[in-house]
Amino acid sequence: MSDVIQFVNAIQETRILDISGDRSGSVRRVLFDIGEIVDAYDGTHQGEDAVREILNNKEGSFTFIRGEVPPCDKTVNKPTVTILMEQVQAYDEKKVRVAKRRMNRYFRKGNSVCGPQGFRFQKNVEYRMPNSECPSNFDVRHFPTTGVPDT
Repeated sequence: MSDVIQFVNAIQETRILDISGDRSGSVRRVLFDIGEIVDAYDGTHQGEDAVREILNNKEGSFTFIRGEVPPCDKTVNKPTVTILMEQVQAYDEKKVRVAKRRMNRYFRKGNSVCGPQGFRFQKNVEYRMPNSECPSNFDVRHFPTTGVPDT
């Protein structure tokens, strides 16, 4: 849903986004005025909470209703881009927490992980390599993230 909301924001349309077919069975609705979310509800939540719930939902189908948004109270006061960025940040933070829990469980079992160039990473050990010893083809983007000790 974040892609759909981002699209409506980018083209600055005034539309109503109806979402249906999720597990809850409730109709979810987001109202846009010139690309900005002005109101949202999902059966149990309204405003920014409803937008977050809608963004967390991965199921359902949606339809657009073009035209003027019916008069309503403005329940969403943040810019749409801010809400989307907060959602991405919350998602990333959740992924980090899950990865750290998995890594801690792995090391509690006494395991170690082979890193690049044959290094062995073990729990409670700090690893540093002087720049002069760093291989020229070493690319941190391809460094494995599972099993790397917390810093």
